[in-house]
Amino acid sequence: MRLAWTAVTAALVAAAVSMAAAAAPARGDGVVTAAVCGTTHWVGAWAADPSGTLGGGFADQTLRVILTPHIGGSQLRVHISNRYGPKPVTFTRASVALRQTGAALVAGSSRPLSFAGQPGVTVPAGGDVVSDPAPMTFAAFQDLAVSLYLADPTGPATGHFVGRERSYATARSGGDHTADEAAGAFVASTATVIYLDAVDALAPAEVGAAVLFGDSVIDGYESSGPSGAEEQGGIDLNHRFPDYLARRLAAQPGGPRLSVLNAGISGNRLLVDAHQTGGGASGLNRLDADAAGVAGATDAIVLEGINDIGGQASVEQVTGALAEIVVRLHARGLRVLLGTITPAGTGLLNVGSLLLPVYVGTPGNLVRLAVNSWIRNGATGADGFVDFDAALRAAALPNQLDPRYDSGDHVHPNYLGYSRMAENVDLSALRGAQCGPRLPTKLRVGARDRSRRLRVSGSLLTTATAACAGASVTVRALRGPHTILKRRLPVTPACHFAATRPSMARGRIEVRVSFAGSPTLLPTHARSVFLEAG
Repeated sequence: MRLAWTAVTAALVAAAVSMAAAAAPARGDGVVTAAVCGTTHWVGAWAADPSGTLGGGFADQTLRVILTPHIGGSQLRVHISNRYGPKPVTFTRASVALRQTGAALVAGSSRPLSFAGQPGVTVPAGGDVVSDPAPMTFAAFQDLAVSLYLADPTGPATGHFVGRERSYATARSGGDHTADEAAGAFVASTATVIYLDAVDALAPAEVGAAVLFGDSVIDGYESSGPSGAEEQGGIDLNHRFPDYLARRLAAQPGGPRLSVLNAGISGNRLLVDAHQTGGGASGLNRLDADAAGVAGATDAIVLEGINDIGGQASVEQVTGALAEIVVRLHARGLRVLLGTITPAGTGLLNVGSLLLPVYVGTPGNLVRLAVNSWIRNGATGADGFVDFDAALRAAALPNQLDPRYDSGDHVHPNYLGYSRMAENVDLSALRGAQCGPRLPTKLRVGARDRSRRLRVSGSLLTTATAACAGASVTVRALRGPHTILKRRLPVTPACHFAATRPSMARGRIEVRVSFAGSPTLLPTHARSVFLEAG
């Protein structure tokens, strides 16, 4: 059977009650600082940001949350959120495993999760917690299952309403089934993500994360028609815009090495908190928790504003909020691309002999066009933009979604539209991880002739001599086009190197030295010296 607390099925453009809410705590590692190349760091592999609370909650039940990570690894950690819960929630036991199918697990893959060394943890109202690292070898796009046992009544449960992937639960008073490999005890399913809001993987320092931040078009909502009801046929297929972008990045051998995190919430607004109706805290209030503080975040693509426009926000209010987001993300070291707002037509109206498109209010459409012009004209302070509007609009009616990409409510794209969005992201505009912090380095080299011997020596000049361990240089001596010495030399911890060629003929020698670098030093250009051997 399906649980009663299924995902929100409204059109997700309706107004919400304005509420003042404290900014949610960041779930990541704080201010972004790059790891040293060759080391590892935590990178977000999957996310489903909390959007509100669900019904009566759980008691003596086990949840089995299914997720599809966008990068793989051999260690992971799990984030649990009680962001909107009215009271503390105790997670008595938790585990993670590879998912076989449905609620069934791959035999032998389950691993217990711990929290500060304990098998369970109590998360305060409004709080988040992260598990201890757990050994788990998994590949990108390989389904994982996180099982959570809740022995005591929880009250309303924090969740992400539009999960677009089925998760499972046991019956009330069903007991602890976190270790079950079979699916038999899990008698209910939902496309809402309960309590789980992120999974991080331990990844090489060269891997970063692109956070896709926004509303239902980022979230991946698809409607089943003009009513705006959620389309059930696309659930479990990973057809969201972030999924397509992640697969596209994974297929690029020379492209940036990036995980892609879905930080979209259906019904979300830039300016107004909507968590009481399932739309999450405002974009400005949740930015630190859901984008800036995400583990390993290096880039962000922001697409938001249509729900504010539907709520009568002005051009100045929307552009002001987007500009603030850019400033705040830049302050945390992220590269930021803004997305133009896609058409939000609600159908065609027969006026006399004309069929005219109807929008979320004609004044609202004018606001949308003005915001998009501001984005395209580069007045945003962002590092670039992605023209989603141009990618999805109809040629004949540019204020309306192209019918090929319309899921049916004329607001949300279908899976072809989400794929089209991913195709229109310039991958070269994404920075990816910048290994560091690394030290600036200069190369000093000298050569001399003594008794027809060629001696080349030099040093790397940097602010910390210990950083030279592991560095190397390549020395090459040429007479005209001919190489008479080529040797790769280790650099000593004191940053020195030297090479000698026992004998050489008379003539002009060019000595070239190139710095191969180390994990902590920035590479420099090659240096050349000339020697007249008499």
